[in-house]
Amino acid sequence: MLLEELCRGEVNERSRTGYREIIGRPAQRGADGNILGCTEIAMLTSVADSQVLIIDTTELHAVQAAEVALSG
Repeated sequence: MLLEELCRGEVNERSRTGYREIIGRPAQRGADGNILGCTEIAMLTSVADSQVLIIDTTELHAVQAAEVALSG
């Protein structure tokens, strides 16, 4: 259901709250960071929502694409 919401551009507050809880679990077990491996997940969370490093793959791809486009 979460993916169906996000693919339609809908952000349900219940989903946002649930995902914030999910990304908090690894930090509680000692993780150094979280990788947002699904491009839509950044719609639910931000760096401010985590006590550990957040690696947003969407942002990484966008920065790399811009660098490649500007280098040519």
